[in-house]
Amino acid sequence: MQTNKNQGNYDATQILLGESQAAFNYLDRLLFTVFEMAGLGEQVEFKSRTQQMILQLVDFWEKGVLHHPLRQNAGSDNHTILQRYLKAGHGLLNSFAAFDPTEEEFLHLGCDYINLLYAHAHGIHNYLKQASAHDVPFPNLGALYIKIEGPVPCFATSPEQLRDCAGGGDFLVLSLEKQRDKKYAEYVARGHKSILHQNYALALQHFTKALKIKNCAEALTLAGWAHGFLGQYEQARNFCLKAIASDPDYGPPYNDLGTYLFKEGKIDESLQWFTLAKRAPIYDNREFPYINTARVYLARGEYEMAVAEFTKAQMLAPFNSEITATLDKIRGLVEKNKNQIHSVNTIFEGPELCP
Repeated sequence: MQTNKNQGNYDATQILLGESQAAFNYLDRLLFTVFEMAGLGEQVEFKSRTQQMILQLVDFWEKGVLHHPLRQNAGSDNHTILQRYLKAGHGLLNSFAAFDPTEEEFLHLGCDYINLLYAHAHGIHNYLKQASAHDVPFPNLGALYIKIEGPVPCFATSPEQLRDCAGGGDFLVLSLEKQRDKKYAEYVARGHKSILHQNYALALQHFTKALKIKNCAEALTLAGWAHGFLGQYEQARNFCLKAIASDPDYGPPYNDLGTYLFKEGKIDESLQWFTLAKRAPIYDNREFPYINTARVYLARGEYEMAVAEFTKAQMLAPFNSEITATLDKIRGLVEKNKNQIHSVNTIFEGPELCP
């Protein structure tokens, strides 16, 4: 790939291939999670998304590389077709690199392909967050930048971004760091998958391996999360405290610590941790501590306060149907019993506590 003139050129193409793998892995994790959740993959909205993605993938390779029409699959199993096309596209990009195109040509083609994957990943990740309580870890930034800010950012890259990463002459260090990041992300993804299948002991093993690679607030919180599912609340709390000490701005361990205290019956003590979670600067699922604060007020029989907290949670997560249903139920109770609200003993299941 024209590497004899400038070793940085070679580095940029290798970085691009690494980013292509990261985009593929991120999208694959999202698709796996959606199809593991009962019913999500069968929704009309999601089927429309997958069909659109299939068409755009075919169009990309037809126009950008092959200059020849591809035969369209007529089958109804969009999931299988999409996964096959994604693997084929990933293989095509790697194969194209082996034919030694010019750097300019390859970087523009590769960036367009990676950005196409991330554009679709952004829509699928938004769909997953709105339709369920499950989430998927974001890719590491590496040579990426955030194109669209928000609870679910949209990632992208560019030839300039790739050249900047390669131009510093630290490619070997960058590669080792990316390998480390990739291994960490793999263990975190495996841990989430094990939680999804309720194999909490295996999840703890994966999160512990991730923690050995990166002793960070996220990994500490996840290890505590697995202990919590196993009913080992003391260990779970200790991991949360370590996570808070590691990064006081990271919100999830405050919320999780409150959750474990609540489950142990220390309701009043849990409230202070949910309050701290609300104030934390770094928190993707910012509705969680509001839901949990509402649960505290429900446990106390303070239904008007619970309504206020659920209302704030609903504003942060307007597509969470459980919040909406619980809020409607409590509002109805408040209205019906406004003169004797504190004597009502109705227990609401509502949304679960959110670690």
